Amino acid sequence: TTTTTTTTTTTTTPTPASHSPGVALVVAACSQLPSSPDPTTYTAPSTLQTLLPTASSSAALNLPTSDPTPLPNNNDETNSITVSISETQTSTDSRTHYTSTQPYTSSVLSARYLTMDGSEARESGGRRVMEVCLSLPDDFSFSYSPGDSVGVCVPNPPSAVSLVADRISGPKSVTIDGRDVPIAEFLQDRVNIMGVLRRRELEALSPFCSSPAEASCLLFLGSKVGSSAYSSVVSSNSLSLVDALTLFPSLSPTADALSSAFCGVSPRYYSVTSSPLQDPTRVTIAFAVVDYTAPTTHLRKLGLATHHMESLCLPLLSASPRVAGLPAGLRPPLPPMKLRTFPHPTLHFR
Repeated sequence: TTTTTTTTTTTTTPTPASHSPGVALVVAACSQLPSSPDPTTYTAPSTLQTLLPTASSSAALNLPTSDPTPLPNNNDETNSITVSISETQTSTDSRTHYTSTQPYTSSVLSARYLTMDGSEARESGGRRVMEVCLSLPDDFSFSYSPGDSVGVCVPNPPSAVSLVADRISGPKSVTIDGRDVPIAEFLQDRVNIMGVLRRRELEALSPFCSSPAEASCLLFLGSKVGSSAYSSVVSSNSLSLVDALTLFPSLSPTADALSSAFCGVSPRYYSVTSSPLQDPTRVTIAFAVVDYTAPTTHLRKLGLATHHMESLCLPLLSASPRVAGLPAGLRPPLPPMKLRTFPHPTLHFR
């Protein structure tokens, strides 16, 4: 008697659930489109493929862009990084020209919530509006008029900087003007790690994924073919570099790639809500704190500047009415609360 055993091998096609979270999002977005190539196997056109470096390359990236707003190309010999922030005019009667690159260090004089139950809303991520009063130079060199704005320069959050720094491959420093800058210092404000990723940036990141599926998806999102998927995955979720590192675990870019493809952190502008006629040595701004959950990724999104200012002002916001009502000499000392600011005139109000 002869017994024959037949072994059947079944090949299972990976489902979106078996992919990393980022790949699953892109695949799900493409499944809702009438016709779209498989994003997990997407390859760049031959004209672009020749320009894509390998992950081991130390050369700075120089990719073509489909974004109408070009990014700076910092490929000089010293790998210096130029932040694309335009100079900002000061008021015509200012003797000192405070700008985005030479801001004034203001002290926070007071802060309060304009919405009710601000503290409770902060814990739950609810809507809250703040008013912050800032000091100005007593020599009247920082002048403003009704209708003007105040520019605020803030760094990237330390937690985000730490996350990105841990995922950097290659050298952990960048040479700027002949000086070796540690990667953590470099990421503070020279790379916009919290901004919405643009197509060119996605293309630049794709070669640094060790997973072929993740690399193809990032490349697909950065292509013209993937514009609809870009809108539903990146734009609608305000996807940043920090988010991409969370959703695409194999992504590990080099410092050179970030310095070449990413801009620096831009200042934020807030309309003044005070008059210099009342007190020219202080200015008040009001703003809504950006705090929401992205619809598809379900990641919590916090405004870079508004969250920074709210966190900075927590000692004032959390003080009990009993303590806040004490004379200045009897209040417990507060930690220094500083913001880098500059005037931003609205010329058509003149």
